[in-house]
Amino acid sequence: MVILIPHMATNLTFSIVTPSFRQLEWLRLNSASVLDQVDVSLEHIIQDAGTGPEFQEWAQGKPKTQIFIEKDDGMFDAINRGWRRASGKYVAQLNCDEQYLPGALARVARYFVANPQVDVLYGDSIIMDSAGNLRTYWKAVPLHSLQVAAGGISNPTAAIFFRKDLLDQGFYYDPRWRQVGDAEWNRAVLAAGKKTAAPGILTSIYAVTGKNLSTTVESAREMAEWEATSPRWVRSLKWPAKAWTAIYRKLLEPRSRKIPEVAFYRPGQFERRHCIRQIDLSTRWPVDLYSDKPPEALRQFSDLQPL
Repeated sequence: MVILIPHMATNLTFSIVTPSFRQLEWLRLNSASVLDQVDVSLEHIIQDAGTGPEFQEWAQGKPKTQIFIEKDDGMFDAINRGWRRASGKYVAQLNCDEQYLPGALARVARYFVANPQVDVLYGDSIIMDSAGNLRTYWKAVPLHSLQVAAGGISNPTAAIFFRKDLLDQGFYYDPRWRQVGDAEWNRAVLAAGKKTAAPGILTSIYAVTGKNLSTTVESAREMAEWEATSPRWVRSLKWPAKAWTAIYRKLLEPRSRKIPEVAFYRPGQFERRHCIRQIDLSTRWPVDLYSDKPPEALRQFSDLQPL
């Protein structure tokens, strides 16, 4: 194990854990979005599985950052390793191809302080394509134990935050699941009666790059295996659960949302955030994400204004 930049601090508000392996270009954006958060104390724990010399050179001198270079047994094992090292009051994971919006962590912390009964917060997200075009506003769905157990999970980990008390109680990712560990984690948390909330706080951007774990054939196969661990009567609720999610998104959500301002790091430019003002984002999944069709003109970088 190689440890770089040991960051020692106490009384931290947040511990953010990022699993890393050969995604340095995305990680640059991820790290910048964590380090420029204001009004909170934090540590960024990066678990790298051995990216190589370029990563180690980049890692030198990162403030508020602990970097551990060690082999792991997949993404969820890497996150568990980071969570075991976490010392913040609130904990989250942020994958390499994800980033926080300005002030996101301060808004989350204020919500937790004002709502001490809530253990897990599901935030809202924006979907970005691999070229850095903002595509969709993705509102978090309130989750219930039967809904998740039946296969109805739909909230991205980029916008999930929880109290460290859950780790103290043993709520880590189950090592049996290499592809769908987040589904099992949510099922376990909800089955234990933990209080969750989806208050509509916009926190994160996550990129759909075509290499996301959830898009792989292995993930689909393991999801089917995971669903089979629920009782038959619970599995019978799968399609009603999915129907509820569809109704929530298509009937209870407007077709688009006008966002006054989105400041984010775009691929290849991690030195400063860029800002789009008065942008209309669809609330529907962008079905052309994996096509060769050029992105909409509205989303081109020419519309961006530097902060």
